[in-house]
Amino acid sequence: MKHKKKNKNFGFSLIEGLVVIILIGIIVTIAIPMSIGSFGRAHSEMYLDRVRAALELGRITAMSESMSIFLCPTSNGTNCNTTVPANNWGANRLLLFTSSSGEITTVTRIVSILEAPGAGDYLSSNKSNRIEIQPNGLTSTALRLYYCSIVDDQGANRYTRELIINFVGRVNLNILPTAQNC
Repeated sequence: MKHKKKNKNFGFSLIEGLVVIILIGIIVTIAIPMSIGSFGRAHSEMYLDRVRAALELGRITAMSESMSIFLCPTSNGTNCNTTVPANNWGANRLLLFTSSSGEITTVTRIVSILEAPGAGDYLSSNKSNRIEIQPNGLTSTALRLYYCSIVDDQGANRYTRELIINFVGRVNLNILPTAQNC
């Protein structure tokens, strides 16, 4: 009596393996650009929250100490980098300081220094490369700050969040429905 041996093949065929690899490739191709945008949006919101908190601290400090407060980009952490254009504050840290003379060139006391935005990201303003909060808590000008970063699969610097600073010194975070070009 001959016994027929059954071949028990517990592995995958070449076709099955290729199908799985192709499916994983398609999923990764779709998921990575979407996750890059999500991380960019989350990072920009956290950074703008820190800037908003610094501006609120600056407003309280200006009124309690009766002196002007400035928020500006700094490369050295001790004074403003006044050569920075308004539309690109660059990879500079932000300096929040008091000025007894009311001039941006006079740093009386450093209140806070915010780290620079992430690599390749930058702050942009629609009007100025500095924000002044006067001793009465009002700002010298109303403006908007944008956090420019790569927030989608197009690879261009864009923004989806902006800080709106009004004359009264109030700061609001605005989330835009679609990404705008920086």
